Amino acid sequence: MEISSRRKVIRYIIVTGALSGVLFGLAFLLSEAKAPLSLQIIANNISAWSPTLAVLVLFRQLYPGQRLGEFLKHNFSGRVNPLTFVLLLCLQAGIYVFAVAGHLWTSGKGVNSLTPISLPAAMLALVVQLTSGATGEELGWRGFLLREFQTRHSLLVSALLVGIVWGFWHLPVWFTLGYTGNDLVLYIVYFLILVISLSVIMAVFYNRQGNLLIPIWIHFLSNFLVALVKIDLLNLIGWMSLGYAVLAIILIVVERKNVFESNSI
Repeated sequence: MEISSRRKVIRYIIVTGALSGVLFGLAFLLSEAKAPLSLQIIANNISAWSPTLAVLVLFRQLYPGQRLGEFLKHNFSGRVNPLTFVLLLCLQAGIYVFAVAGHLWTSGKGVNSLTPISLPAAMLALVVQLTSGATGEELGWRGFLLREFQTRHSLLVSALLVGIVWGFWHLPVWFTLGYTGNDLVLYIVYFLILVISLSVIMAVFYNRQGNLLIPIWIHFLSNFLVALVKIDLLNLIGWMSLGYAVLAIILIVVERKNVFESNSI
């Protein structure tokens, strides 16, 4: 018997949280045990795949009678205009530059205070980001959860709900960054604004072109760009959250005829 949409969502969130807890816990223990860096990176990357692993574990319950290949094809079949990737790169690079400029302005430092990471470190960051959050999460967050919410809610409400779930899914990470007190509260607020704004942006572009490569690309860029320069993360995230929030609001206004509808992707 097919379960209701609400129960599908609840089961998915519970299983995702359980898998994430186990996998992140393993990664944390390896870090505490001073395991080889390569092993720690692999463990962290695997933990980022819990949203997708949850879809695979629950697939027969979520999509009774459907084959996994059909589900994947449905998520990646949309025809994507290559210029969309260029546009997103320009927009997100622009937000990153804005955030760095904001950081320099508020800290009173000059451009010469910025320290780019080395080429080997940049290559490592590229590999890590290509194999972790962007590719590991999106089949779950956008491929399943956003689509499922859209069967009952408008695109905007669905995007906001996914953003909230996605944001709080990072809760264990918040307490491993070394922030305490007001700094921790500020980081959480900035992070949630950033993630919820990204969720809206992803949903709008994904809804227009129907290919999961779009949110994967947006997710990848948001993570990779942050790693390119050694900088105060708290201040940077604050400015980035502002930039992405403005972009999300602009998209809501431009796409207002679509974001308030409940048509599934």
